[in-house]
Amino acid sequence: LTAAQLVRDGRPLPVSLERAMFGDPRHNIRVRSGDHLYVPAARGRTITVIGEVRAPRIVPYGYGIRLTQAIALAGGLGPDAHRKDIRVVRGDLAAPRVYQTSIRALVDGEGPDVELAPGDIVYVTRTGVANVRDALASIAPILSAAQAVGITFGFYYATRP
Repeated sequence: LTAAQLVRDGRPLPVSLERAMFGDPRHNIRVRSGDHLYVPAARGRTITVIGEVRAPRIVPYGYGIRLTQAIALAGGLGPDAHRKDIRVVRGDLAAPRVYQTSIRALVDGEGPDVELAPGDIVYVTRTGVANVRDALASIAPILSAAQAVGITFGFYYATRP
């Protein structure tokens, strides 16, 4: 909400939606017909957990959140999860960095519980996904849809006074 803007007659108004939500009357203004309210996607403050988990979801980012915590918040690993091949997609989706990690190594005490960064996408592969290209190809439609939803739902157009 800190980057949200209300645009009236082509100009942004000096209003803070965050302050309005906390009851500051100077920022709690009436939206008029023709106003545009832009609320940017919160991808930078969330972690997306998809793939072979029981309940794929977007979880809030918290400082120090670990891979195991994010997977637990998504209901845990699914029955077809590849426990040795979990991908963390980080950075710009046009040119992401992809890291591979293993829950099996973590459980065996041979690997770290990766600390996640804001905006990370955790993709739990299915047993049999061979390489990074296959993993990215598997999640490409989901990433495209996520970007489209962020754009589609990023705007509110007031039509009633």
